Amino acid sequence: MKKEMNNAQATINFLFFLHNHRDLVGTIHRAFGVNSTLSKHFENKLKGGMPKDIISLIMDMTDDNKEIFINQINIDYSHKRD
Repeated sequence: MKKEMNNAQATINFLFFLHNHRDLVGTIHRAFGVNSTLSKHFENKLKGGMPKDIISLIMDMTDDNKEIFINQINIDYSHKRD
């Protein structure tokens, strides 16, 4: 079980995720459901999957969806090696 991150740790983790992301569509599916309309909508908005595209996607989300997506990133990804 992962230890809860403080704001600084979560921000650092997110920045590393942006730099190193490998399974962005999988993260979207785990956050919003594999075949959901919302997942498909976010996939279509993703464009090239570059960091600027990911930030644009997140900025266009509602605050609730931003929180869901960021929480899923923190569940799936850790920049620290355990």
